Amino acid sequence: MTEATGPRPAAAGLPGFLIVGAMKSGSSTLVELLNRHDDVSLPSRELYFFSDDETFARGVGWYRERLADLSAPAKLLGEKCVSYGFIAEAAPRIARTLPGVKLVWILRDPVQRSYSNYMHNRRNGFETGSFRAALEREAAGRARGVYTRYVARSRYVDEIRRFRAEAPDSPVHVLLFEELLRRPREVLGELFRFLDVGMAGYECRPVHRNSGRAPRFPLVVRWAGACFGLGSPMHRRVRALCTKAGPYPRLSEADESYLRAALRKPTAELAALLGRDLSAWGARGP
Repeated sequence: MTEATGPRPAAAGLPGFLIVGAMKSGSSTLVELLNRHDDVSLPSRELYFFSDDETFARGVGWYRERLADLSAPAKLLGEKCVSYGFIAEAAPRIARTLPGVKLVWILRDPVQRSYSNYMHNRRNGFETGSFRAALEREAAGRARGVYTRYVARSRYVDEIRRFRAEAPDSPVHVLLFEELLRRPREVLGELFRFLDVGMAGYECRPVHRNSGRAPRFPLVVRWAGACFGLGSPMHRRVRALCTKAGPYPRLSEADESYLRAALRKPTAELAALLGRDLSAWGARGP
């Protein structure tokens, strides 16, 4: 879905577009592809400016400084942060700070996204129990923070509706990760047109995709994070030692059926909202 283009934010040094969702849906791949364009520039790391209260309180000057090295008159500046779509406070903050900013959603089969999110947390030691236990904990209203709300973060239709209401002047473009992998040049061409940048000279090469890492000792990784700090060099080293190369275990049929049932209605609503066939996700649009 692409809505009519709107004005870019006039303030120098601020993004003209944001990639806002969803976690574990290929947003890092999309950033890599966009940064290959001579006229586009994005930071590789997320700033969490609009979604984190303390960070937002630092002010727009702090935000602009974080982007200063990437700003250039000839480049379209963007930013990617997948928590912007999910954290409710982000939408009105974005609307006030970046009126008319273009919004890009990259979405993935919600069942696969949910499971990938769980495995990501397990590799980092945030989850030590089974996937079904995590899903049942969320269903009972006992999810430990926003990053363990696996079903809620796959209800993409809620995010897009929120932004339509809170930031009605922002044009929206939605692309699917599966389609990006299957026909990248066509999908990127549609995105570049939305961003008002040309396709001439762009070489659409395959991106490097990280090999899978299966978690082995999540309790040890959790202990390292608690002792040395999440993301610290020691935490990352322990995490590397406590994972093994290769794909993580397949999602069980029982857990997949559970998720398909839980996400059937919001996925069907998304298909209707976008006017797109999402039958590969278990839903069909008009």
